[in-house]
Amino acid sequence: MVYRSALAIAAGLALAACGQSAEAPAPVEQPAVVDAAVVTWTSVSSGEGSALAAQDAAGNVVLNLACLYAPERMRITVAGFNAISSEERLSFGADDEPFVFVAQLQEAGPGVAAEREVSLDLVERLGRAETVAANYGAQNVGPFPAPPTDQVAAFATVCREIAG
Repeated sequence: MVYRSALAIAAGLALAACGQSAEAPAPVEQPAVVDAAVVTWTSVSSGEGSALAAQDAAGNVVLNLACLYAPERMRITVAGFNAISSEERLSFGADDEPFVFVAQLQEAGPGVAAEREVSLDLVERLGRAETVAANYGAQNVGPFPAPPTDQVAAFATVCREIAG
């Protein structure tokens, strides 16, 4: 028969608990579900660059993808996403091809903005895509029908100019 002292058992339990948090992480709130059937796209060009914006039935911008001149970059903003301090990867997908953006966590919301270098591969795939979606941690938006080809063509022209 083996006897163990209460002190040895307590020490073992204390060691087993090292590094474990007593608090569970707070759940991340999912963005509101947007009916893909009613998403419409708008495009805007200005001296700052060009953008494609997906809007819900009420006209709220759900997702905004831009190519910007100064500094030269691509930027995505998803209004329904909540910032996560430990997450810096926001992915934008054209069909099943993800493109990674780096979340700009120091910026105030609403939503989450992320940036990357101008990707002509993303622009080309967007022109052929049937759907687009975005993912940030456990938060997802889409898939939505891809923007109309005429809007993507105008967007692509500015992105190519910015990329040099």
